[in-house]
This record gives sequence, structure tokens and C-alpha cells, in this order.
Amino acid sequence: MAAGNLPYYHHKYPCATMSEPIVEYNGLSDGDSVVKLTLSLRRITQYITQVNGVSVTDREDPAEEFQSPPILRRADEFATNEAWKSSSLGILLDFDYFINCGPHILSSLAAKLGQKVHEAVELQSNSSPVVVKCSVQITVIDRMIHNDEIAQVQMLLREAAIPKQLNGQFCTICSEEFDWEVDFMELHCSHVFHPSCILRWLLRSDTCPICRSDVAGGLH
Repeated sequence: MAAGNLPYYHHKYPCATMSEPIVEYNGLSDGDSVVKLTLSLRRITQYITQVNGVSVTDREDPAEEFQSPPILRRADEFATNEAWKSSSLGILLDFDYFINCGPHILSSLAAKLGQKVHEAVELQSNSSPVVVKCSVQITVIDRMIHNDEIAQVQMLLREAAIPKQLNGQFCTICSEEFDWEVDFMELHCSHVFHPSCILRWLLRSDTCPICRSDVAGGLH
């Protein structure tokens, strides 16, 4: 199966890191404590060719930088694990980029952001009401990969799977369920998986992870 019908760099593999927050506290005369969060996003795109297990960086685009206006939230939105994950997820989804960066990275970043803000809030939890000012930088590296094996699997998925956006579906490959709408791929056997999960699976197997039906066989 030829890879020529795909762009040369056909696989996006992002990774993300988050800085330690810069935290300030300002007193409030009355009311409840609030969080004033500023997010900076630094995005770098690398173009990489993989041959025989060796990766070579062809080029790297200049970094793009974005900064959010101050985001105000009640401090009690970061009081518990479930609360801070939900609040942080909503904050990240306000950035257009994070909507498309993949559910695993989004989930991980939301958990880390919530944890950092929670720790900052807890340091002043027994004091008078305060404004907790947090500044956090997230750096995302989008690795655009050329790899002939991946290209062949992506060509197969173009023909043998239907892209869908689903809410609350469970991916049996990564064993994670997401309570917001994310991208899935539905095979001809009606089983659905995250695109990155099924791509990695099909690099080593030709069958559905659940029913073991031949993925390419559904094309005949």
C-alpha cells in the first residue's frame, strides 16, 4: 500500500510540559477566596523522519506563544481531586489548541494544572480570604513524523474506519474513558478506539483488539 497519498509528515505526536506556577497572594476585605489564573502556551512544531528506528529532525518552526487573559475561579473549585480536574479541563478547553491535542494529553494537563492550583490554594486555606494569583506556562511540542509503516496503517484506517466524535466511550486499548466529546475511530466491526491507540495497535496486528476480525478484510 503506497504512502504517497498522504502528506510527507503524516503523524502528529505531541508532548507537553508544565512549569511550576508563579504564585502571589493578595488579601480580600470580605467574601470567599478566589483564584486568578494566567496561562501561557508555548507551541513548537518539529518535523522528523524515522528510518530503521532512527529519528532525524528535519526542521523546527519558530515557537508560537499565546497568553490567556486572567481567568477567575472560586477557590473551592480546586478543593478536591474531582473538582480541580473538572475546573482545569474547562479552562484548557477554552484554548482552541487543546480541543484537538488528544484526550490523553488534555486529561494529563488538566490533572497537573488542577493539582498545582490546589496546592497554592491550600497554603492559604486557613487564612483570611485572598486572591490566589497563579501564572503557569505550558510548552507543547508537536512532532510531525514521517514513517513508512505508520503511513501504511493510516492509509488502511482511511478505508477501514469511520472517524466519530463520541462522549463517554471506553477505549479498550488504553482503558480510559473520557466524559467529554473526543475523537474515536469505528472499525467495520463497530468497535471504537482512540485514533492514536488503534494506530499503535495496527502497527503490530491486523485484527480488531476486541473481536479479532481482520481489519483489512472488512474492505472486501
